[in-house]
Amino acid sequence: MELKPYTLLKDKHLGETAFVVASGTSLNDLDISGIHDHVVISLNASILLMNWSKGKPDKRYWISNDAFCRQWSYWKDVIEAKANKIVRDSWRRYFRELKGFYVFSPRPTDENDLNVEDEGLCHCSSAPSALDLALQMGCKKVFLLGVDHCIRSRSGRRYFWEYWDKKKRPRFQRTMHSKFHQIRIFTLNNKMYSQLKNFADYKNAVVYNCNSLSHIESFDKITLEEAFRLIK
Repeated sequence: MELKPYTLLKDKHLGETAFVVASGTSLNDLDISGIHDHVVISLNASILLMNWSKGKPDKRYWISNDAFCRQWSYWKDVIEAKANKIVRDSWRRYFRELKGFYVFSPRPTDENDLNVEDEGLCHCSSAPSALDLALQMGCKKVFLLGVDHCIRSRSGRRYFWEYWDKKKRPRFQRTMHSKFHQIRIFTLNNKMYSQLKNFADYKNAVVYNCNSLSHIESFDKITLEEAFRLIK
């Protein structure tokens, strides 16, 4: 089964505002209930924070590079969500399971600047892909939530759901990647963010990171409250 090309979504939200919601620990301190009047792009486990079992999918998106999502207990939330769902072409062996999904191919990563004509999305993980998608859909203000790219030094926590009661946390059928692997991904992603900053400038868009402690330096850091004031 062939999936729909993500390029069908290009320019779908010209001039609109988008929130990219990742899975970092900073989400534990945020009330994100006010974001849903805008375009929302959920990544991987942040689907657990989305009340998308009902309603229209028009401004709702879920995106992932990681086919191991299928082996997390939150996968059922992805399948049931009323949202537009996008995966990387590395999921090809699972396409038969993904009726109605969109698919993207990765952009080349050996260039200093993005080729604006390239028909792909940034990788190597889902946050750069989501930001690239928001910009390609025409969003002019993009706010990053839970895109921390750091590990809490004292607790070692990486994800918002690690603050939940153990019985409520998502379960994984495999062993999670080590923290060293995660740090390597953060380093690779930071190269993508510097390119995406240039891409945002090219698109006359602006990107803000709503976490003052994030280790990403490519975008201005503001609070979520400031983000809502900027939207108004």
